[in-house]
Amino acid sequence: MWIKSQPLVKTIAIAFSTAIVIGANAPAIYTAAQPTSANTAESSTVSTAVLDEVWQLVDRSYIDPAFNGQDWDAVRQDYLNRTYASQEEVYDAAQEMLGLLGDSLTRFLDPQEFSNIQVEPDSVGIGLLVAEDEETQEIVIVGTLEDTPAFETDILPEDILLTIDGETVQGMGTTEVVTRLRGPVGTSVTLTVQREQNEQTYTLTRVPVELVSVRHRLEETPAGNIGYIRLTRFDARATENMQQAIQDLEQQSIGYILDLRGNMGGLLQVGINIADLWLQEGTIVSLVDRTGVVEQSQASQTALTTKPLVVLVDGATAAPVRFWLLPYRKTNVPL
Repeated sequence: MWIKSQPLVKTIAIAFSTAIVIGANAPAIYTAAQPTSANTAESSTVSTAVLDEVWQLVDRSYIDPAFNGQDWDAVRQDYLNRTYASQEEVYDAAQEMLGLLGDSLTRFLDPQEFSNIQVEPDSVGIGLLVAEDEETQEIVIVGTLEDTPAFETDILPEDILLTIDGETVQGMGTTEVVTRLRGPVGTSVTLTVQREQNEQTYTLTRVPVELVSVRHRLEETPAGNIGYIRLTRFDARATENMQQAIQDLEQQSIGYILDLRGNMGGLLQVGINIADLWLQEGTIVSLVDRTGVVEQSQASQTALTTKPLVVLVDGATAAPVRFWLLPYRKTNVPL
């Protein structure tokens, strides 16, 4: 489910719905491109080094040695022999090359996209959370952030986003959709949203939005207090925030609900670290490559709670996030 690699395609992100190189026919594996002097868009010379790095990573590690029926050596020559006018064209070519594998979980992230999943910065937008449905490729609304323009509307989770400012979102992917939803403070954006057979149009004004990956609260129930924790993505702040959430709720609750609905993914090591907060023992994740080599990450026996845990997922939860649940089914952590 995870893999570590070296630069240029470097640091892997546990890819959930966004990520880069390598997946398919096995738990998804991803890495993310990092900016270097050789491959940044600002470089005065267009470099194809990243294309070769991506090709080599797939050649070494991709789970399908037949590469979806592609002549992988010929693919390398084709893409390296092309002329590119900008670094952005090189990045587009890397994504196109990976598309030949026919694997929706194997994607390329350019340096800016990778930066966005390392730390989820505060931004300007309307507070709409979206994800791509893996089966239909529709852009599904998974929630709205409190105290934002989207929160004040009647937009609901599982509504379908059809257009932004009159342009269809079909084929955009979540990264481009999110980019289009953001913009300068005070500017407006018009959305068309579908619920069942009905369409509704909303014009909302962009405002500063505080983006947090972990939110928690105490829910009172007839059986006792339940600690509710929502995790929207595995970003660089998530481990610390999750730890704080569990510590805040532990003495007041009889158990937990961990809400992963609409979780869009994030960073490899963050996923391992957060699992370690809940699991007292056992294997968190194993990676078996096509040569049979196994790499495992074990729980460090420092779990913050042993209370019952319910984990919520839905159709907008990126598929590899669901593999994160498997260790709990093999341990004594009640689900």
